[in-house]
Amino acid sequence: MKQLTISLIYLFCLLSLQAANTPLPDLNSLKKGDWFELECTQINQHKDFGKDGNPWSVEGKKQVFYKITVSDKQGDLLQLSCKIDRLLNIFEYKNDYILYDTNFPMSPKQSTANYFINKDSLIIKIDLNKKEITEENYQFEKESLNFECEFIKKGFLKYGLPTRSTSEIEINTKELYEKSVITYINNWLKYGDTRVKTRSSQVLYYDNWREWDEMRITNASYTLMHNVNVICHINNATDSTIINFKTSDDQKIKPISQDGNKFRFAFFMPNPQSCWIYLNNKSIALSLTPNDSLIIDIDESSFPEKTKFSGLGSAACQCTYELREDYWQNYYFKWADKSMIDLAKIFEQRQKKYEAVFSKYKNQMSRFWRESKQKDLHYRVATELFIAVNIMMKWNEFEGNLGELQKHLESKHLCKITPMIDYLYSSGHYHTFLEEYIKYQQLSISSNNFSTNILNFGYEEKLLLTKMIFRGYPKYYCSQRIIAEYLQEKPLTEAQKEYDWFRYHCHAPKFNAQLKNIYDRMEKIQADQSIKDLNISIAPYLNLKEKADGYILLNMNNAMISYEWEEKEIRKQDSIFTTLGFEKKAEIVVVRRNFIKEKWANKPKNYSENVKIYFHEKDSLIKDTEILKTGVNRYMLLRNDGTILHNNINTGAGSFSSSDFYDVLLEDLNKPEANNQADTRRLGFAILFTLLFSGLIAWGFIKIRSRQIKKKEESFRRLAELELKVIRSQMNPHFLFNALSSIQHLINKNKIEKANIYLSRFADMMRLVLNNSAKELISLADELKLIQNYLELEKLRVPFEFNLIVDSQLNPEEDELPGMLIQPFVENAVVHGIAPKRNGHIDIRFTKNKHYLKCEVVDDGIGINQSSTQNSGNGKAIKMIQERVNIVNSQSDHPFSVQLIDRSEEEDCSGTTVLIKIPI
Repeated sequence: MKQLTISLIYLFCLLSLQAANTPLPDLNSLKKGDWFELECTQINQHKDFGKDGNPWSVEGKKQVFYKITVSDKQGDLLQLSCKIDRLLNIFEYKNDYILYDTNFPMSPKQSTANYFINKDSLIIKIDLNKKEITEENYQFEKESLNFECEFIKKGFLKYGLPTRSTSEIEINTKELYEKSVITYINNWLKYGDTRVKTRSSQVLYYDNWREWDEMRITNASYTLMHNVNVICHINNATDSTIINFKTSDDQKIKPISQDGNKFRFAFFMPNPQSCWIYLNNKSIALSLTPNDSLIIDIDESSFPEKTKFSGLGSAACQCTYELREDYWQNYYFKWADKSMIDLAKIFEQRQKKYEAVFSKYKNQMSRFWRESKQKDLHYRVATELFIAVNIMMKWNEFEGNLGELQKHLESKHLCKITPMIDYLYSSGHYHTFLEEYIKYQQLSISSNNFSTNILNFGYEEKLLLTKMIFRGYPKYYCSQRIIAEYLQEKPLTEAQKEYDWFRYHCHAPKFNAQLKNIYDRMEKIQADQSIKDLNISIAPYLNLKEKADGYILLNMNNAMISYEWEEKEIRKQDSIFTTLGFEKKAEIVVVRRNFIKEKWANKPKNYSENVKIYFHEKDSLIKDTEILKTGVNRYMLLRNDGTILHNNINTGAGSFSSSDFYDVLLEDLNKPEANNQADTRRLGFAILFTLLFSGLIAWGFIKIRSRQIKKKEESFRRLAELELKVIRSQMNPHFLFNALSSIQHLINKNKIEKANIYLSRFADMMRLVLNNSAKELISLADELKLIQNYLELEKLRVPFEFNLIVDSQLNPEEDELPGMLIQPFVENAVVHGIAPKRNGHIDIRFTKNKHYLKCEVVDDGIGINQSSTQNSGNGKAIKMIQERVNIVNSQSDHPFSVQLIDRSEEEDCSGTTVLIKIPI
């Protein structure tokens, strides 16, 4: 009977999954602003791939991901805007993997290629009535892009840190769009939804598609068909039972229906993912694949114990469940007194247990989860081993020589994993392994430090070590975690450089969105921001005033901690205020959840009246705690008008003292705005002083002002002279002779058309230089035209390539900069960098932030150090530019800056980088 019931439920899952599917919409139903993401996959090695095969192969495939938006719709005319989101290529070659993934660039060259990908787009105009594409408008800065493929050795540590080995491939972006997006849209118009397969998602299959094995929509603004169905049968369920799903891409899913103790979930999943099911604040992990129809039998009273799975996809979930986490902290002290050989034996026994469970289910799992679980076995054991080593190294009970343990790791586990590739699998222990390996490297460096003190790794040092050890996904994953912690623990100004680096180089939307979310939240609670603007529910407890006359030390905490510990911490903070003599000007506000109010009611209160304790509703407290980032040992110091002074007064053991507190308060007291109650006698003295010496002050002011005016006029004269010198240096006879000779050469060769083009450019450049010389500021568009004309002329005599890159935030017609500022550096790159090599490449990049317009001139010439002995006219021009900048800076609150960097000092290549920051 039970078996029949399960069969009926399983049949219901399959039928309801099909019933929930919504067909691929007709293009007529799309409206302006709608979007969808298209994934095109080509399997290089056709293992298990076919009509009913495995589409989730990780190794041996090429993928292109597009974002397609309805940019306009008028009647039967539809306009689509298409952009490439990501390129992914991975396949095996002998003992290597070959990889490129534009989400996680491994070199500056890959970042540059990504820039052009983000700029390029395709506009498609469609006549819906005729069902045909009427126009294809390709908007490319470069039609072909070069990408570096990384050769990655299989295994980890077997070969030590991997050496850098790359190969370059060229991709024709126009051809790529034609063979994917255009083909997909044409077939969509031709066949509609009649050829849609429901195996994984909205996939169109056609016999004549030879370029792509699969093309499918993976995300959209409209509702996608449900391709995963889960029924949770909860025994002993009550009215207060709360059950939810969460996917690995942070999608939170609630039941779509409930029938007694049966809760049904149906949702769309683009690819295999680890998911979590939450029941009354407890959870278990699931391993789901598109098209799974799963039944979960749960006993609420013992959850997560006694959970059982059946239906399509149950094998991977049951395996995940039986291998669920043994909490590592339970083993810390058990491992501490073991030798390395003993540990190796212990973990080998644990590995056998894992392998026994895996063997029981592996033949019933899809290939993706089978490979993922195999990887996870090795990552699990390797992670546990590194945890054990890290514990002993931290306690100074490990001599730093892995010995037998290293042999065990390399021969059985590390040779089976490749972290730079394995992020494509949903391995449960992969990320923990990366974190523990970084800790191991930090502890190794500390233990080998020649000083007697352990080397203290700050956030910048951790980030530098991560960049040295890892590339690709592991580098960006670990860097993101370090920078996220940096943003939350330190002022944003300290972490800004690292944050900007990550945002520029990492192109993974999820990573960037998570980091930007943290940055935006922390920006609201920086020093001098007001807590009144944060709309927090505990604001009434603070009794904020219009004008500050004291301080508040605020702590909110939703954790369940013993009263004795809490009371000890409160007394500690109270005593610091008393010691510093601030007890009459400060109060400590402590907010806890309502649940513990009765437990605290009859406890002794060994602290002063300055301590105010309030109890608050749980959900609101959790929300406020997330906004203000307060916690167990983390307090916020603010004036009692709501102005934040410090958002992270950390009171943990050894991390905080009364002197630290005093420094923060003293700094605030010395600010003019903090002295709100001036003494009457001091005010009277100030008035008397003003009356007696007003004449003297007025005379001094006039004298100083006249000197300033005189100095300013002198500076303007010097600026005018320098500008004329720069003009003369730019128009030096050597350059004029070379340019005109090159044009004459074209005429002599009877290349009249080409000579006319370059002669016209030469005339344009002359006109621009003369016109701009009379202006203090010129438009960015004029400067770009001047630079482009100059470089095109120089290419007549020196072979090289160049790129002009302008950030989308800039408006070249409206944004302005001083004339004659950039060209001398560009000329220097050609004459002193590229010309000696007779070939090369120059990138000129313009970007913009709140306060500055930035220009980078990057060449791969001989480098500034090698060319330092040369001293041509343009070198003088740059010295004049520097002098001009110094004069302007002496009169400005937002200074210019010019920085010259020899690339060989920071990169594995020659050349020079010039970084110019121009205040807006």
